[in-house]
Amino acid sequence: SRHQEARHKKPSPPQMARSLALLLCLQLAAPVGARVIAAAPPPPPPLAKSPVDVAKTTVGSFATVGGFGFVFTALQESMARSGVSGAARTAVPRFVFQAALANGQRWGRVSAGFAGGRALGQLARGADDSTCAMLGAACGGA
Repeated sequence: SRHQEARHKKPSPPQMARSLALLLCLQLAAPVGARVIAAAPPPPPPLAKSPVDVAKTTVGSFATVGGFGFVFTALQESMARSGVSGAARTAVPRFVFQAALANGQRWGRVSAGFAGGRALGQLARGADDSTCAMLGAACGGA
């Protein structure tokens, strides 16, 4: 019957390739995951001891997360605007750059607020506790 044919339809070659690639990745990742779970937790990061440490943490977080947000948005916008043709095609790189820059800065500011606020709390309290985390959340805008 038609229902049985649909249930037993043979997957297309691209679907089979994706399934095999996923299976291979899972097979390779399983032993790594088991070692990670069995390993001892890493030592906690060092506390911020000076205003310079707070500044380094804040700037580093802005650059790392903001850079990732820039690249992510640039790829996303490039794919979304790939169908543009004609005279408008010449403006696409500018629009992609503007969107990526705005989103990267937004992600970076939020991340810098969280990380810098927590580091500021560590500097003020001399420990990393829930108060530092709350200060980070407040500075991050949460």
